[in-house]
Amino acid sequence: MSQTIEQYLDRVMIFANRNEADAPVIRAELKEHLLDKADDLQANGLSTDQALSQAIEDHGAPKTIGYALRPRFKWLDVRTHGTARGIIAIGPKAVGVVAIGGIATGVFAYGVLSLGLLSCGLLGIGLLIALGGVAIAPFGAATGLIAIGLVAMGLVSVGIWATGWFIISGLMWEGATYCYSISQETWGTAPAYIQHIYKVLIPLCTIRNIFYESSIVLLIAKLFLSRKELNRIKKADPSLV
Repeated sequence: MSQTIEQYLDRVMIFANRNEADAPVIRAELKEHLLDKADDLQANGLSTDQALSQAIEDHGAPKTIGYALRPRFKWLDVRTHGTARGIIAIGPKAVGVVAIGGIATGVFAYGVLSLGLLSCGLLGIGLLIALGGVAIAPFGAATGLIAIGLVAMGLVSVGIWATGWFIISGLMWEGATYCYSISQETWGTAPAYIQHIYKVLIPLCTIRNIFYESSIVLLIAKLFLSRKELNRIKKADPSLV
């Protein structure tokens, strides 16, 4: 049964992916904890084999325990389960400076649901830039099927400067509903306050375009790194995939 504990610890350490200096210490601490738990269970009447099996089961799934043992906010954290936390974080959930996941939170966030300074997702909420099916950028530029922002580009657009099919706007690039219409050819003849707003909005559009192009590169990198992590686990123990 001691071999069963060793197998369990092997699997935990695959997901923990700690360096060679840390791994033996962490492994020894986990083993001691499991044996102490088994001793307590034996004292309550279980046999040695039953106690060890119960201690392992109670401790948790190897992927859950292993990922929890990873250092927080290292340079790169790629995982197949739980919440990745790193400068660059990639996982089902992700928190980082650059966060890529199903649910992503970061300065640069990419996910089905994303929240950040610059955000891209099915639902993208970005303070400065948002791209997505529904894109919300309260202080910047939004591009999506439904776009809400100072600058808005979408099928339905709500913003100071907006373009799309159905538009609600104060200062509008083009569309059917507006308080004031402006174009590249005529903005120089617009009132001074509108020209000032226009000059502020132009850089937001430039940032949005750069972010859009970089998003494609990062999402390709995400696919590569996620596949690499999956292959690492599969190589170490195929039964874990």
